[in-house]
Amino acid sequence: MNEQPVTPPELPEEVWEKTVRETAREFPYPPTPDVASAVRRRLSRSRSPRPILRAVAALVLIALVITLTVPEVRATLLEFIRIGAVQIFLSEPTATPTRQATQTPFGPVRYASVLELPGETTLADAQANVPYPILLPDYPSDLGAPDRIFVQPATTTPLLTLVWLVPGQPDQVRMSIEVLTKDMAATKYDTMGTGQSVQVNGDVGYWMTDAHRVVYYYDRNEWERDVQANVLIWEADGFTYRLETIEPLNEALVIANSLK
Repeated sequence: MNEQPVTPPELPEEVWEKTVRETAREFPYPPTPDVASAVRRRLSRSRSPRPILRAVAALVLIALVITLTVPEVRATLLEFIRIGAVQIFLSEPTATPTRQATQTPFGPVRYASVLELPGETTLADAQANVPYPILLPDYPSDLGAPDRIFVQPATTTPLLTLVWLVPGQPDQVRMSIEVLTKDMAATKYDTMGTGQSVQVNGDVGYWMTDAHRVVYYYDRNEWERDVQANVLIWEADGFTYRLETIEPLNEALVIANSLK
């Protein structure tokens, strides 16, 4: 004989609601975790370094302000000008340049003269290795082609140096011209503060007359060279030119304007 399933009697809605409430009150729920306290502790830990960081930042700012109140330090940090790829610091005491090339284990190669540079080549080979037309001055009228040409290789654009010698004196430089591109950088120091801003073909330039040292940075290389001549620096058509010459400023400007 098959037994029919027993259907529970339908309870009135009020009785059913009362039963659910009573059952919920007597049900043994596990204790509720203190979530709010845990969140507050985590937020407190995440915020705790901020006062320390603010204090450190304040100390750094105070140190910077104190440092900038020292005239010598302020001049070294703030007084500089940039002409194309060349940055000129207007004051920093340095030792007198020596007259021989040196290299230390912890410093860059240093050349005492432009004639000591590596990478000597011909004008034709130099033109084949640089991606721009090499401009030459046609003043003074007896200048002629450069006597020595140097190209420093690089993965980008090589550094080009053109040198003219004093006639009959192969160890005496009459003048030299360097061409730097935006891939390079050079730094020098006008330690005596005798330099002056000038105009070269309408472009901003800088003129220096004191012996100094120039430092080159390009293609992850760094090297230095002593300079014993007057220097005219200017930027034109995206290139930075350095003219070293024994001539005064008025002659140097004519030479710079004669580049063709």
